[in-house]
This record gives sequence, C-alpha cells and structure tokens, in this order.
Amino acid sequence: MKRVLFGFLLLIFCVVAGFAAYLVKSEKMIYRTPALVHENAKITFVVGDVKVNKGEDDGWQNLMVGEILLPGYQIKTGKSSLADIRFHSTMAIRITENSHLTIDANSIKAMDVNLKSGALYGKFHKLYDEHSLIIKTISTVAAVRGTDLAFEIGESPFIKADAVSDKDSDENSADAGSTESKSEKDEDHKEKVTEDVAMVPSTVVYALTGITEIYNPEFYEQKVLLSYQRKINVLEGQPAGDTEEISDADMDRIRKTLNSIHFEEVLLISDTILFKSGSSTILESSYEELDKIVAILNEKKVSIRIDGHTDNVGSDAKNQQLSFDRADSIRTYLIEKGIDADRLTAAGYGASQPVTDNLTKEKRAQNRRVEFIVVEQSNKKGILWW
Repeated sequence: MKRVLFGFLLLIFCVVAGFAAYLVKSEKMIYRTPALVHENAKITFVVGDVKVNKGEDDGWQNLMVGEILLPGYQIKTGKSSLADIRFHSTMAIRITENSHLTIDANSIKAMDVNLKSGALYGKFHKLYDEHSLIIKTISTVAAVRGTDLAFEIGESPFIKADAVSDKDSDENSADAGSTESKSEKDEDHKEKVTEDVAMVPSTVVYALTGITEIYNPEFYEQKVLLSYQRKINVLEGQPAGDTEEISDADMDRIRKTLNSIHFEEVLLISDTILFKSGSSTILESSYEELDKIVAILNEKKVSIRIDGHTDNVGSDAKNQQLSFDRADSIRTYLIEKGIDADRLTAAGYGASQPVTDNLTKEKRAQNRRVEFIVVEQSNKKGILWW
C-alpha cells in the first residue's frame, strides 16, 4: 500500500515538475519569489468600430471585450472608437480612433508593440529589470522603464536640406539687382517657402512620469532620455532631437485618458439607462435595458461592480455623489430582480474618467454612462500574473 501511495505521489510530482518546466521553457513563467506567471493580453473595453486580424484567412473581424490577443495580432479602430488592452494587472494601454496596432511580442521576458497609425496611451509597469518593454512607431522606438506614456502619430513640417543653399542663392541674386516690385518678391518668397517645407510622418511622445529612452530606428546611436513631464517630436528620417516641457493643457488631457483606461473587463457599458434630472431615480423607460443586464447576469455567474460616470457639468463633489447614488440605485434594482447582493457592488467616479471630451452635447452624453465591470478573483498568494 505504501509503495502504491509513494508511486502515486511521485507521479504527481513528475507531472507538476514537467508542467513547470514547460512554462519556464515556453517563457510563460519565471521561477522567482514571488513566481511570475505570464498572462495573455486581453481586451477589457471597446467603444465603436474595433476589429482584429489574427493573421488568418478570415481577415478583419469585430473585436469583443474579453478576447485574448496573441503575438502577431493586429487591431484597428475606426472613427470615434477606442480599445483598452490589459497586459497584466498593473499594465494596460488604450488606442484611440483611427489607430492601427500590432502586437509583435508578448512573453514573460518581452513586450513589443508596433503602433502604425493613430495614438496610444499607456500605464506601463516593469516587474523586474530584465523585462523588455518596447513601443515602436514609424519614426520612434521607446525603451520603456516603467512610466505613464502617450504616443501620437501625425505629420510635422520639415525644411528640405537644399532650402538653405537656395535661400543664399536667392539673396545673392537680389543683391545683384532685380526689377521685381516688393509685393512680387514677397509673393515669390511665400511660394518658395511652401516648396521648401515638406510634411513628414512624425511621433510625439509624452512622458508623464519616469524616464524613457527614445531613438529613431534609422539613427540607433543617437538616443535621448525623455524624463518626467517632457515631450519629444521625432520626425521620420531625422534623429531624435531636443525635449521640451509638456503644456498644462496636454498634461490634463493625457492624464484624463490614462485615468480612464480599464484594467478590469467591462461586461457591459450603457448610456441609455436614464434617471430623473439631478436624481438617482431610474426612469421606467430604462427598465427594459436593466432587465437585459439581469438576463446576462443569470447566464454569466460572475460578480460585477457597477460604475457610475457623469459629464463635467456641475461641481466635482456633486457629480461624484450623484454617480455613486445612480450606480447604487441600479444595484438595488438588480437585487430586487433576484441577483445575489454579494455579487454586486457600486462605485461612482463623477466626471473623472471621461471616454471623450465634453465639448459637444453628443460627447457629454457618451460620458454619462454606467459600466458593469467583471470583478475578477484575486490571485493566489506568492504568484504574480504577467
């Protein structure tokens, strides 16, 4: 009997050891204290038209919350669209409208993301020094050490190399004498300036915290350290140049975007649940929408947090309290419909996490929303998921 028990325990040990060896060899786990276990990238939040290409014959498909993203996958966002991607419990990014992103690598040792167009905003965190975090664009490579960053691809004016010599030649000609009037010369100069300036692809990188190493892949040796609250504009075909301070307006804009990135999976988002003006009383016209949520919760046995959000009209304190009261009213409604109270919590964030700016009536309506967040179980002690 003892031999049978010993053999059974030995078999279990071999299976566990073999599985651990597989995880280490496949770069899904690093054995250390605490142990690091790799976690695949996951979509946590989607607004609008977001598609994924998995490198298969199916081409571009609609991307849904909860989908796993593997190396080689491409993600595209359409107009007025965005997507949040979580890489692990303390690192996530957002790509905004008209963006095109490729995940080149995502393992326990390296994360490599290529932004081909659009904008990316990320809260990056390295769990250990050897881990490589790389963000690439057409003109920039950023070796991230762990910071809050933004990447915005666009175009910037660039003076052609031969413009200076042409200018000298024009000035010499002018000194030699000319029959053109002053107005004719000014018009010719404007046309010449337009010809001498070209618009080239560029990437503006904003560092809100920490230090990040920046360089143009065409000029690998010419690297720049982008530090706390500084930005840099790197043009295609040009080395990384000087950094400059981030304006207060850009700081506020980027910080709001970063603060609204979802680390947790959004089960559902709704801007059609309506309340009496300035009140937490739910309008009867919203019951049909809430009953759909009841049906989802009866099917998916998950715990959720109900997050209330408002636009920026009114004081911060009033908006925060109103958003919580409305979320709590929804929680009460769901409990009355038979959902276990232990599965439901409520939170209010006021206007602190907008999904867009509040410049128009339509955009303010987008920010007045309720999010139903899946509350995931905490990891076992001694294990960190990456």
